[in-house]
Amino acid sequence: MTEHGHPPFKLDALDHVVLLVSDLQRTLDFYCDCLGAKVERRLDKIALVQLRAGDSLIDLIAYSTPEGAWAKSQVAGGGRNMEHFCLRIAPFDDAAIRGYLAKHEIAIADSSERYGAKGTGPSIYIKDADGNTVELKGPPKTDPAKPPHRIITTKRLTLRPIRFSDAEDLFAWCFSDEETMRYWSEPAHKEIDQTRAFVARAVGPTDQNCVWVITLGDDRAIGFISLYGRREKIIGLGYMLAREHRGKGFVTEAANAGLVFAFDDWQMHKVRADLDPRNLASAAVVERLGFTKEGVLRQDFIYNGDYVDAANYGLLRSEWIERR
Repeated sequence: MTEHGHPPFKLDALDHVVLLVSDLQRTLDFYCDCLGAKVERRLDKIALVQLRAGDSLIDLIAYSTPEGAWAKSQVAGGGRNMEHFCLRIAPFDDAAIRGYLAKHEIAIADSSERYGAKGTGPSIYIKDADGNTVELKGPPKTDPAKPPHRIITTKRLTLRPIRFSDAEDLFAWCFSDEETMRYWSEPAHKEIDQTRAFVARAVGPTDQNCVWVITLGDDRAIGFISLYGRREKIIGLGYMLAREHRGKGFVTEAANAGLVFAFDDWQMHKVRADLDPRNLASAAVVERLGFTKEGVLRQDFIYNGDYVDAANYGLLRSEWIERR
């Protein structure tokens, strides 16, 4: 303890480190192909690629590109190539932290909401005695009225919150497959950036949506389930599974786990499912789960330039309780 007392927080873990790199592909080969990290997110406008390394992130900035030129001066003439590193702390009491740092005569360079390994939350930038930039990052912000988006385990599956790095697996297993996408709301993806855009919208639970990837316990995403469009205690259920893993009851098992979350954790009044009426396999899944077909909206959306019908299914909380 110093003369100024204990800090008003505890160090939790290293959240991420930001490296300035001259050859992005060689660096990706090293961290991904050699060490096993996975690309989680890209921000091309600042030449940033974020890699998932367990519970932490490695951020790479390609300073040799036009978009990354802003960082080049930091490594000119043999300068350091670490832009900053981030420490997760808890709790994050902004006023207490500022007061504590002021007693130590440590200036705050910047403060903002920023994305980190655990999600978006409050952060403060300071410098250590050697001029290294240190980010202190608080826990990700959550809605206290909403239960956490937790990992779900079933008899055979592990459902975990979707991550940016899942785009590669989902593109390879699902979104690029014409047969898998036949009855989806859009055609098969031709480019992985299309899948990355979907994942970017799905990452991080909101008041209206939650997305879990389906894994067999090895962390590879072979599909996903989603709860979406929450309104007045009514929410939609969606799912997709790689063709190679169908016919084993995985979709029913995963969807049933999603229903448990919807009715038990979120206390929903009704879960609905909208699907192409030609998709008999998907209709069989929701019917096995106890959904009732409520009607068909004729030519309700466009797929590949054609108007397509949408079959509406619903499951009430009272019906769910009766079936348990």
